[in-house]
Amino acid sequence: MDTGQKTESILQLVEDIVKDRVALPEFHRDFVWDIEKTFDLFDSFARDIFVGSLIYGIPSFEITVRELDQRPRSGKGSRARLKLNSYTREEIENRVKVHGFRLLLDGQQRATSIYRAMTGVDPVFYTALKENELPADVRATPPGQRSLEQVLSEFRGESVEGRVSIRLNDVYAVLNGKASREKEKAALFLATNTINGVTIETVDASPEFLTYLTQLKNLENLCRQEKLVAYYLLDTDEEKFALFFERSNSKGIQLNFIDILAAKLYAGFNLRSKIEDFEADNPALELNREVLVRAISFQVSQGKDIGRS
Repeated sequence: MDTGQKTESILQLVEDIVKDRVALPEFHRDFVWDIEKTFDLFDSFARDIFVGSLIYGIPSFEITVRELDQRPRSGKGSRARLKLNSYTREEIENRVKVHGFRLLLDGQQRATSIYRAMTGVDPVFYTALKENELPADVRATPPGQRSLEQVLSEFRGESVEGRVSIRLNDVYAVLNGKASREKEKAALFLATNTINGVTIETVDASPEFLTYLTQLKNLENLCRQEKLVAYYLLDTDEEKFALFFERSNSKGIQLNFIDILAAKLYAGFNLRSKIEDFEADNPALELNREVLVRAISFQVSQGKDIGRS
């Protein structure tokens, strides 16, 4: 019996996001985590600390979804509209069966942080302690046998001069076979590390490069391990979908059934999108979505129903 509980790896999550197998309901709140929370998240992974679970929904109804946020944090493009896709019920069923499509209902901040770090939208670096900073028992261990946690100094947004640093985007490149040879990894090392006396001629013999290779492999293994606990709401209909958001999303923007209705697709028509377009063209006017949805329901039911059904 499928209980709806599974585990998945960081790599699998990122690949599913990249290939549009994971999307957000269109009405989900924005990505709001600052970069320090991303650093803490990966620090928890490296130290094997539980980071919470992801909750997915397998929808059985038409809905509009949006991509996970890959906009720059500031400057050009930071306020660009996120891409939306509207699917009919038949299209949803096909995507679920063929591609394992699912909606991310809870855990957006963590999933987006992972995705942004691994794909390079946010620069995130694993930085290692220097040899003289290591505890005596770790120094007694051969460099090639040291764990991520034993050598970890911190995760941060840039490399540190004199300290071995590994960019997570480079880990993702290696996982995808883009830097499989040691020579290619040496190029990644030299591009992100400034170590006194280490040059292209001496890199192969340097203890810092050995540390880099060891911890790079450890980061690859970390990304392959099924560290993420995921719960699936199977065959989710509109009622269950709405109840989930009403009861579980208290820390974010409180959502209700009106939000779900406004984001639904009706023969190619998405009410929320049309409302936002109208408001953009008429900044002095503000439409009340609940009033609109209930008015539509009142007319469609010929005055008999303005509730959920």
